[in-house]
Amino acid sequence: MKKKNIVVSFAFNAHDSSVTVADDKHVLLVIEAERFFRQKRKLCASTHEMEMLILHALSILNLNENDVSYWCGTAFENKFLPENKRTCSWIKEFDIRIFDNIVNFYAVNHHLAHASFFYGSGFDNAIIKSCDGGGDGLKHVVYYGQGNDISLINQADIIKRFNGTFYDVVSSYIYGEDGQEGKFMGLSGYGQIDDNFLNFFEDHCETLCNKAYYDPYGNPELGWRLLNDLKLNKKNIDYSKVKSFAKSAQYFFEEKQIESLKPYENLSDNLVLVGGSALNILANTQIKKHTKFKNIYIPPCCDDTGQSLGALLFFMNNKFNINPIVNYPFLGEGKGSTVINDSCIEQVISDLKNNKVVAWHYGKGEIGPRALGHRSLLCAPFTIENRILVSEKIKKREYYRPVAPIILYEKQDDYFDFEDYSPYMLFSTECKSLCRENAPAVVHVDNSSRLQSISSDFDSSIYSILKAWYEVTTIPILINTSLNAAGKPINNTYEDTIDFVRDNSSVSIYFDGKKYLR
Repeated sequence: MKKKNIVVSFAFNAHDSSVTVADDKHVLLVIEAERFFRQKRKLCASTHEMEMLILHALSILNLNENDVSYWCGTAFENKFLPENKRTCSWIKEFDIRIFDNIVNFYAVNHHLAHASFFYGSGFDNAIIKSCDGGGDGLKHVVYYGQGNDISLINQADIIKRFNGTFYDVVSSYIYGEDGQEGKFMGLSGYGQIDDNFLNFFEDHCETLCNKAYYDPYGNPELGWRLLNDLKLNKKNIDYSKVKSFAKSAQYFFEEKQIESLKPYENLSDNLVLVGGSALNILANTQIKKHTKFKNIYIPPCCDDTGQSLGALLFFMNNKFNINPIVNYPFLGEGKGSTVINDSCIEQVISDLKNNKVVAWHYGKGEIGPRALGHRSLLCAPFTIENRILVSEKIKKREYYRPVAPIILYEKQDDYFDFEDYSPYMLFSTECKSLCRENAPAVVHVDNSSRLQSISSDFDSSIYSILKAWYEVTTIPILINTSLNAAGKPINNTYEDTIDFVRDNSSVSIYFDGKKYLR
């Protein structure tokens, strides 16, 4: 019997390092550095740390470095390469020393790695828009994908002038640190659009998009010095001017995202959105509403957590003409699927009915930054008090951050003004009256929700719980938020989850379909 080839892909990035392992036909595992090292948005700071992450991934699959047939990944900030070669305009091949062996390394451009999620979209052709804060010299790029080919399109002026750095700079300015985009988006729901802010953003757009907070060669203070002219009291988030600043920045970002797609609308009915900006669910929703694209695909790891997987997809499609099977989104560390028996489901439903919060830690972790049902905190959505319990008391998050609903797809139309399937929690939707009446905990202050809808083929465990919950309560919705404390990575192991809720009696823990008794 022929031995399978093993492909390992890794990406350092400027944050969110990761490793992906595949064989000849399947992606087997994706490991994010933050989950392993327990540091949010972790960058592997050395070749030693990356080798640790690779060895951990291989050990999970009962492999070692000698089993690897091919090595690939991204060049950007790749510490196995000399500094003057840590960039790549398309693809390059290098010899690198890893685990004291010289191997051939197939390097893929940062945005091309993002764009390669086209291969999993199911589209015959598509416009692919990658927008984030940096990577290999570009920040906003448009490609055309057809069949096995991905090609760069001539960049419209708006693509050259605007990019994801804008959101990085305005959000990090308010909070004084990077990685605060989610907070900033939640805060925007409380503000009013201010024309003075919009005019300011338009006048200074180029400077605000010039340097990325995450760019190791950048300086966000260029934009911050300009923003100081607005004289915001950043120490008081409840100050109405700060909230209106957030709302206006969000609106400006949405308008520019829509504008950037207008030159490409007639080239395909299909759109793939990737890069960190594709995590902005409000902008995604406005793109869906206000462009001509009929179908939009966004992978669950559209941000830099997907870089090693994207590079692997490009490598296998273009080197071997193999489009590997990727069973999104549950490709992380954990046990394979186990059968969830009726007794377990009854226990979960009983806990939820008694206003317990359920820490559902099941199977392989989901990839990307959203908890999609395997590392989730679940709770009944009937009261605002339950949202406060989950989000503010247990997770220690700010009051203005919403929690998401998970709903049976077949019941979605009764509760939300959204037509399409949304399994990865990457779109926002208006809430209907039935949602406001029966599930107020998942309704944000602006009457929106970050929607996750699931069908029976998404995942048997979380679907079974949600179906049973509906049968008992007639409400097809639960609160679903990530199983982690504020500022911490999503829990990876049993030990992570036990440490997180050790002293919280309001939380019931379930590990792979069995209640944990403490």
